[in-house]
Amino acid sequence: MKAYVASAALVALLTFPWAASGQDAAVADDARLQMEMKRQRAIVHPKPRPEVVEQDIERAEAVRAERRDRLVRELTRPQPRRPDLDYSVTSGIQARNLQRHRR
Repeated sequence: MKAYVASAALVALLTFPWAASGQDAAVADDARLQMEMKRQRAIVHPKPRPEVVEQDIERAEAVRAERRDRLVRELTRPQPRRPDLDYSVTSGIQARNLQRHRR
C-alpha cells in the first residue's frame, strides 16, 4: 500500500511541471491571438451614390413583386381532383355497399 501511495506521489510530481508548461503555452497562444485581433483595422467603404441606391431599391421592389405574384398564383390555382374520388368510383362503392346490406 505504501508503495502504491509513493508511486502515485512520484507520478503526480513528475507530471505537474509538464501540465504547467502546457498552460503557459495556452496563455501565450491567447496573447498572440489578442494581439492579432488588435492589429485588424475596421474597413470603411465609401458611401454609395444616390443613383446606385435608387437602382438597388427598384431592383429589390421588382423581385419582391415577382415573388408576391408567384405566391398568389400558387395559392389561387385550383387543386387537382383526386382520381379515386371520381363520381363513378364513389357511386360504385355506394352501390356495392347497398348490395351487401340487402343480403
